[in-house]
Amino acid sequence: MEDNNAEESIEVTSRGHSDILRGKKTL
Repeated sequence: MEDNNAEESIEVTSRGHSDILRGKKTL
């Protein structure tokens, strides 16, 4: 159960990081 959550958390973090990087580049 926790393993499934951990995998989703990593995917969300990876996506969020990309968004932040893109936002900083746009700025």
